[in-house]
Amino acid sequence: MRVKKDAVSPDSQPHNGEENSHKRAKTTPSSMNRRTAAQVTRTSRACDECRKQKTRCLPPTNESAGCSRCQFLDRKCSFQKGELGRFNPPIAQSDRIESIYHGVNEIVSLLKNHGNYHLNENARPIVNAQSTMKQASAHTDEPDLDIMQSEPTYDFQHPSKSCQSSPFSLVAHSLPESGVPNSILRLVNRPQASSHSRNVPKPDVISLGILEESEAVELLDDFKQNYGRWVSFPSKITTEELIVRIRSKSPLLLTTCCCVTLRYSLTDVAEDDYELQHSIKRRNQDLLSQLAKELEAALLGYFVFPHNSSSVGDVEFLQAIAVLSLYSLSLNSLAEISVEDQKTRLTNFSLDPWYLSSVGLNTFLSKSAFGQLIQHKIIDAATSPLTVLLDELDDEEQTLTVLRIYNHLTLVHLIQCVFSGRMCVLDEVRLNYCTATLSLAKSTNFDGRVVSETEVLLIAYNYVQEATGINDRATSREREAAFVSAMDEMKQWYDQWEYLFSQPTVQFVVLCYEFSYIMIILVFNYQAVVSEDMSGFDVYSEHGLSAILRSCSKENLLSILEHGSHLLSFEKVIDNDSYFACLSDQLHFCFYFGAIVMMKTYLYLEENNQETIIDAGKRKETLRDIRSLIDRLTRVSRGIKNDILTKYRDGLREMLESLS
Repeated sequence: MRVKKDAVSPDSQPHNGEENSHKRAKTTPSSMNRRTAAQVTRTSRACDECRKQKTRCLPPTNESAGCSRCQFLDRKCSFQKGELGRFNPPIAQSDRIESIYHGVNEIVSLLKNHGNYHLNENARPIVNAQSTMKQASAHTDEPDLDIMQSEPTYDFQHPSKSCQSSPFSLVAHSLPESGVPNSILRLVNRPQASSHSRNVPKPDVISLGILEESEAVELLDDFKQNYGRWVSFPSKITTEELIVRIRSKSPLLLTTCCCVTLRYSLTDVAEDDYELQHSIKRRNQDLLSQLAKELEAALLGYFVFPHNSSSVGDVEFLQAIAVLSLYSLSLNSLAEISVEDQKTRLTNFSLDPWYLSSVGLNTFLSKSAFGQLIQHKIIDAATSPLTVLLDELDDEEQTLTVLRIYNHLTLVHLIQCVFSGRMCVLDEVRLNYCTATLSLAKSTNFDGRVVSETEVLLIAYNYVQEATGINDRATSREREAAFVSAMDEMKQWYDQWEYLFSQPTVQFVVLCYEFSYIMIILVFNYQAVVSEDMSGFDVYSEHGLSAILRSCSKENLLSILEHGSHLLSFEKVIDNDSYFACLSDQLHFCFYFGAIVMMKTYLYLEENNQETIIDAGKRKETLRDIRSLIDRLTRVSRGIKNDILTKYRDGLREMLESLS
């Protein structure tokens, strides 16, 4: 099945004005007060007790109370009003403000320095929260100790202050070149590409004869229609002109776009049309082989033979990495489907989205730290390797395009960290860069949603890392306190972003919220199981999830069922199969994971005679939603063997049979 051209970017199409079925209750005045203390993309500093124990600390909104953990454990907290002066007078007041200020200092700085900017609607909830916090703290006589307030908006066009003051930079600019190692010179300097390197075209899928130019134009047209939001291609040029620019800047980006568009290239082919199947598989195999070669060459170029002096486009490389990270799982299955010659290297083709997004983020930060990522209007855009696809965008559009790439890499990296349990390569300062898009007048609702999804995933990630890395000697009360703290953060996040849940457009932040909520509950109970039975528990066994569910309280089980039901029912909001097909691999997996957890929970309740805690009608409705998801996966994948959606379908169908 070729994706229909009327399918649009997964995060932009409205669903006939229909209200989102997951609209929650309106916030109360008390919840609005709690909202002022909501975190943006980082957690605040810990109280003395939590800092000593190296655990998460959530400051109170009431000065007379301690943090959530200290209240739960009935211990004195340095955040309590009576304790502030005795423990840490100057820092305590700024800590209360820092959780809001730190995440939006870029926005405030931009508004101060550029009076002609209009505040985008997506930025208002965060800025208003900051303003409210500022007013609430006006009574304090303490000076503002937030050192980040003096920092400018994140600037990737010039070397960072930390790099300018680094030993490498000081050495490189204190001595003649003859006295400085070449590796340091290459790192801190920005040599321009020679005219010779610019004029040497690199082979691509068109020049190699893998695709006709007309085929490439058609595939790129489909990509722009269905996946364009992830890369923000220039909107004022034709696809034919875009092809020319991409070929000169990044053959890898062109190959990536074509491969992603061809994920469903076999779905409309008749089962008995073996000749056409073979032809399509051969083309897909050649494209994926070329993708592997170009990706290998690009990585080698960045990490072994740095190509500051070549014509490669750094931004275009990052665009390709972002797209590959978002759709790597389905590209892996495309390789399995397309391989007919078992001797080809594609038999071991496996893209890792966590690794790819890590590479993209590290490349972005390294290039931007030395001011080498992009250059505006200093040299001719037609010959510069440092502008976005040689486009004549104004500075803000260039900035928004590049920051979006960073945000998308961060989003996919965080969710892959949660999916796989691996570490995030970004620290909290770099995570805060994600809010910079909201300060730009040309940012959209889509940019605001990406920030909100990143924030809720960060809550889940932080809890998972803390809970699974907690000291084995931690008491059950301490584990409970960490869990309560995470739930408080989820509540604060919801209070801040609740308006997204009721907007008449498809809001995939709902899936991230429901998925994150379920994960926090599962990890909390996994921790309890491990602490009680270190030797007998094997999470990798087929009964691992069942063991976790056995540890769940009735309240936990009901919460899993409630949030899992919300997650699965969201599939019905998507009324277009082509639209569903274009969703990122991460969203497809969230549906798949949610269905598995729901069915496992129902099986556990049946096996332990606890069905009475759930409503029979609600159970039937959820199972109907799972059948609807299975039917959708069947229609989109057409049951093609080894397709990732076919495997999702088969796994869910088998588990559903055990419940029927």
